[in-house]
Amino acid sequence: MLPVLGAIAAAALIVQNDGAVFLRAGIILLVGVLLWAINRLVGGRGGG
Repeated sequence: MLPVLGAIAAAALIVQNDGAVFLRAGIILLVGVLLWAINRLVGGRGGG
């Protein structure tokens, strides 16, 4: 029951955000993926 309430609370908070918040989050995720790809190409362990 508690995880369901947590998911509902998180969804309620997410829909209250502006589009700029989602844009920043997308940029941060893109930077993370690019850094992961560079690490993978350079010969890192790959993280899994």
